[in-house]
Amino acid sequence: MTLRNMPTLRDLASTIRSKNAGPSTLTLDVFFHDAVLMQRWLGAGGFAPDRLGSLYGCAPSDVRVMPMPALAVVKISVPRRVVAG
Repeated sequence: MTLRNMPTLRDLASTIRSKNAGPSTLTLDVFFHDAVLMQRWLGAGGFAPDRLGSLYGCAPSDVRVMPMPALAVVKISVPRRVVAG
């Protein structure tokens, strides 16, 4: 399944939040309604590092995608463009 055939992330996730993870890292937490939806989104490439890197202006190798199936959460960390503080 591709992202074009999927509902939007807004429809699949109950909460999407961003938070500072230090002066040089931004972390996004995506809480899915259940682990099945999370796996479908991941399988469709929704959090592919090259895609996220282009969205956040960083190299794909700097993107960390950390699925937590037991919680139906995906944590994503990207470097901040401007150091906070």
